Amino acid sequence: MKEYTGKEYLQIDIASQFGLDKKLFEDRIQWVNENENRLEQLEYDADDFFRYAAAVKAYRRAQRGEAIGHLVGLDACASGPAILSTWLGCHTGALNTGVIGQDRADVYGKCTMDMEETLEGNMGEYSRSDVKYAFMPHFYLSKAEPKKVFGDGTPEHMAFLKSCWNVCPGASMYLQIVEPLWNPNVLSYRYDYPDGFVVHKLVTDAQEDKIEVDTLPGHPVFNYIHTVNTTLEDGKFLAADIVQGGDGFMVREITARCNYKPHQMKGAELHLIERLKKDINVEEGQYLYCEQMWRKHQLMSLVGAEFVNEWSVNQMSKEYCISLLALVRRVMKKPPFTVVTVHDEYKCLPNYMNYLRWEYIQLLAEMADSTMLEAILSDVAGRTMHIEKLSDNLAEEILKSEYPLA
Repeated sequence: MKEYTGKEYLQIDIASQFGLDKKLFEDRIQWVNENENRLEQLEYDADDFFRYAAAVKAYRRAQRGEAIGHLVGLDACASGPAILSTWLGCHTGALNTGVIGQDRADVYGKCTMDMEETLEGNMGEYSRSDVKYAFMPHFYLSKAEPKKVFGDGTPEHMAFLKSCWNVCPGASMYLQIVEPLWNPNVLSYRYDYPDGFVVHKLVTDAQEDKIEVDTLPGHPVFNYIHTVNTTLEDGKFLAADIVQGGDGFMVREITARCNYKPHQMKGAELHLIERLKKDINVEEGQYLYCEQMWRKHQLMSLVGAEFVNEWSVNQMSKEYCISLLALVRRVMKKPPFTVVTVHDEYKCLPNYMNYLRWEYIQLLAEMADSTMLEAILSDVAGRTMHIEKLSDNLAEEILKSEYPLA
């Protein structure tokens, strides 16, 4: 991963707010350098006037040597399909969503170009914006939204569905796996993530009842619509909730790894070192919950370090202690700093952005090597499921990438 200075991240932020967020980092920096003397004059041409103006003011203050406290942010590119591509070892989807490669990906533009090729250039009135509007709901298992954009069964609609397969085959495969898992007889679904976060999702539907007010003259009747926990023959929310839960896990884990408590990590390190000196056999049925999650998802969460003390460390297996100690030591190599997230946008002070980008890339690589999707879908299905990944070497490529956050 190429690193940049705090000044350069401020320049990247300025160019991004102006509307150049699809450009390479070097191109954004160059644009600011070329327009150094007229940045203020360009405010009204910016895509986001207020954020651009704030970024320019912070940049000028930094040039004067003032402490600015300005947060710069970088976005994940189509985080839903990106996470699915990562879970399923899909190189094509990972490349098109920026998870791997050296270029700033634009999966919506890629899908649009693929549609144009299928339609032999006859896209008509449809643009990249239309494709973007339909793309994300499609990968959350919505069939209605793409039809609203392209019509039902039109050549454009068929081309769109084909292009989604072409640009994100792993994410498309996920839809085929998760849709049949809907159970029309259950009232709720429960599944968890590597940090122990549990999703308990009730199956709900809107119900309309007639209410008669017999204390008023004429006994007026009105309709009352409310939500009830009930079974449904068909449901779509599972596909979206699982992926959005992956987004939430990344936010929690990145925040924990960046804004860690030094005394807590140092204490965990010392306890783990002492534990590894002892010959203690921990039976499978005695594993702590955090270790159960590690074994289930095959991904180590830093949350496990919060539970390391003189008692709990002796309830952890040697294998778990070795893996957790490695994570704790790696995290402590960088200083702790605050991360602010807005959905899949990650913000921090510019001098810490190199650490944030690397931690994000590292976590994606760990997710590629994990069994997260398999574990979640097994919970949903109520039986053990095996998900055959499209490759087993995606993590290697992720660690060489530049633009998972762009």
